[in-house]
Amino acid sequence: MDAVYWFLVVIGILIVYRLLLVLLPYIIFPTFARDFRIKKNKKVEKFAKKMMLKNREKTLNKIFDFVQGKYTSEIYKEFLFPKRHFYTEVDKLLEKSLFLPCHIQNLILRTLLIATKQFAPKDFKRKFVLGKYGAIHQYLLIKVGKKRFKADPFFNSIEEIKGKK
Repeated sequence: MDAVYWFLVVIGILIVYRLLLVLLPYIIFPTFARDFRIKKNKKVEKFAKKMMLKNREKTLNKIFDFVQGKYTSEIYKEFLFPKRHFYTEVDKLLEKSLFLPCHIQNLILRTLLIATKQFAPKDFKRKFVLGKYGAIHQYLLIKVGKKRFKADPFFNSIEEIKGKK
C-alpha cells in the first residue's frame, strides 16, 4: 500500500509540474503562443531605424545583439518576476535593462525587426520546446532572403539553419 501511495503522489506531482510549467504559460501569457499584434509607435520606429543596416542579415544580428545584451535571462527569475510575462509595451522596455522571459525578448526582437520595414510578420515563426528544468521555452525562426535563422536571445543563440525548409 505504501509503494502505491508514493507512486501516485509522484505521478500527481509530475502532472502538476507539467501543468504549471508547460500548459499554463502556453495558455495564459498573451505574447507566448497567440498571434500578438505588434505595437509600433514613433519611438519604436525611430529606434529601429537607428539600428537598421543596409543588409537584412546584419540588421538581424545587430538587433539580436542589442536584445541579448540589454535583457538578462536568469531562469530562476521566471518565478520571481511573474508580472514580466505580461509586458507588451516594447517602447517602454527599450529604456530599461532588466530580466525578461524568452517570449518577451522575442516580442522585442520581432517588433524592432518589423519596425525597420526590412522584415514582415510572415518572416517569423515561433517555435516551442521543453527547455531546462522541463519548462516550456520559445525561440524564433527568422527568414532572411533564402536563409533561415534560429534566434534565441534568452539563451544567447543565433545560428543559420542549413538543410530542409
